[in-house]
Amino acid sequence: MAFKPSLKTKVMNSDDNKENNIRKKNRKSATQLNLLNEAFEEQPFLEDVKLECLTNETKLSKKVIRDWFSKERKRKGTPLQDITNIKKKKLIR
Repeated sequence: MAFKPSLKTKVMNSDDNKENNIRKKNRKSATQLNLLNEAFEEQPFLEDVKLECLTNETKLSKKVIRDWFSKERKRKGTPLQDITNIKKKKLIR
C-alpha cells in the first residue's frame, strides 16, 4: 500500500526547504548606492530633512537608509565627535 499524504501532511522536497531557510537580501541598485554615498560624504549623520529626501530619491525605506548609514559609519570608522557637532548645531538653531 502506497503512502498518500493527507491534507494535514505537507510533503517537502529539498528545494522547498532551501527556499524557506534562505533569507532574501534586497540589493541596492548602483543609482541608489551613488545617492547614499554622496549623501554620506556630505554628512555621515542624517538629519530628518535629508532622510526624507533620500527616501524619495532612492525609493528605500527610512529604516533601510538609517541602517545603511550606521553600517557605513562603522566601516569607515567615523568618529563620534561628528555626533556632538550635529547636536550642538541643533541646539544653536
